[in-house]
Amino acid sequence: MATPTQVVTRNAQKYLGDEYDVVMAMRVEWGAGAAEQARNHGAALFAHVWTPLVLPILAAVRARAAKRRMREDPTAGVGVLALTADEQRILLSAMPWRRKTVTGVVETLPRGAALLPDLHLMETDVVPSLVVDRYELVVDRVDFKAFLKAVKAGRIEAPKVSADLDRLAAVGWDRYSS
Repeated sequence: MATPTQVVTRNAQKYLGDEYDVVMAMRVEWGAGAAEQARNHGAALFAHVWTPLVLPILAAVRARAAKRRMREDPTAGVGVLALTADEQRILLSAMPWRRKTVTGVVETLPRGAALLPDLHLMETDVVPSLVVDRYELVVDRVDFKAFLKAVKAGRIEAPKVSADLDRLAAVGWDRYSS
């Protein structure tokens, strides 16, 4: 059975076609208030609880908040960040209620654009966030963990993430291990 990150990657590859070699794709949200919404909708509380009861409820709440945010702010969105083998970053749009389904290309970001983690937001509120070019992206937690594993394995080139890999990987576990 494929993991959610593998499904998103496969869907992004299928949408982009053979022109791109997608190494990994992550579900993301962007726009004013995306980090605040993630903080308010249980990101810290349910950081390590993945029950069949909790996930559908959180997905419905997030979809409703994302739709409202997109109505209020036309620059906000929900989608997928595709990372290719030749270091391209492609931001794709998705439906708020089906975040794994790609619907269009929002923007092709500069080749080799730095993936800058927001350590403070991650350590204080357990909200994984990356800044890529001019976008501040709130990344799905499952995809972020897969992203950290890919950086550690060397499949994705991200020097800023590599430098803080231990701190990023330890976030969340400190809250529950003491």
